Amino acid sequence: MAESKSSAVEMTPTTKLQSFVGAIKVLLEIIDAPQALDAASSTYSFDQSQHNFFTSAQILHDNITKFTIGVKDAEKLEAMEGLVNMIEKDCANLVWATQTLVVVMKAHKSVSRKLFGHVRDCLEAVMELGNAMLHKNYEGNNINRITGVVWKCCDEIEKAQLDTKAVIIADVKGHMGTIKDALDELEEAAQADEDGDEDDDEDFGDEDDFDDFGSQSLSKEDKKVVPGVTLILKTCGSMCTQVSKFLSSVPLPGPADSASDDAQATIHWMGELLDIMSQLADLADELVQSVYPPQKRDLVTTNCKTISDCMQKVISHLKNSAGRVDEAAVTKLASTIQMFVDKAMEMIKQ
Repeated sequence: MAESKSSAVEMTPTTKLQSFVGAIKVLLEIIDAPQALDAASSTYSFDQSQHNFFTSAQILHDNITKFTIGVKDAEKLEAMEGLVNMIEKDCANLVWATQTLVVVMKAHKSVSRKLFGHVRDCLEAVMELGNAMLHKNYEGNNINRITGVVWKCCDEIEKAQLDTKAVIIADVKGHMGTIKDALDELEEAAQADEDGDEDDDEDFGDEDDFDDFGSQSLSKEDKKVVPGVTLILKTCGSMCTQVSKFLSSVPLPGPADSASDDAQATIHWMGELLDIMSQLADLADELVQSVYPPQKRDLVTTNCKTISDCMQKVISHLKNSAGRVDEAAVTKLASTIQMFVDKAMEMIKQ
């Protein structure tokens, strides 16, 4: 496993903590660097890599607990220097174990992004704990609070999802949530105006995604496009639901065999599909924003056409699944989507 670098020169408690915080900062900078991944060991089996990954988080969790208890009892870093060294090594080992697991699995970016995200959150919490000790910030429950964050991060790592298909499907559902949020926002805006709601800021002012638009009412002319846009978004959301079902039925081995050529080909195909789904979520936001004043009907129409074209890209990718998805079901989905898109576009032109 990776060894943390420690100076042979005798350190004071302050310099030791400074070194500790600096070492964690370096780990944060190199955790997912390409050169670090290239250097990661690929000679381990999946089982070994998975074991090292989960065990590293468990060991860090336990040593952080010992450290926090020791601080309460002694409040003297001299007595805790051994644990500080161990925690620094634990963090280095966790980074190494994550890098190795990603390489051994040939993990798709959706999986590696989540794994590195969990580890990054954990390291940031450990660094915060080191800074609190460095600045003697023992006030209130500060140390307990930060320790709790580290524990939670370690728990998230121990429960991390390594199944590529499950991660990609979860991401698709996340994009579905974005589309639903856009749809809900549009329907709320239209309904608020119909109800004669004068305090629009109360309903929309705190919404992060629509801060620039929510305080403006839709005129009667603006609202003419709402039914068509709503239908486009509902069609988009329904397609995402169906795509999620399609992906659930795609045969894909578990994470232990994800590095095989056949598995990698399927993962690549699923990943490309996910990239298109991500575009849909962004386009849904853009479409709703274009409905708000000052509304330009041509822009709304263009955005509807763009999101429709993106849905067709999804259909095209599903049709090129090399037998992974039922072709008849995809053809039926394509026909249904086209019917609703045509209807929506006619509604917007009226």
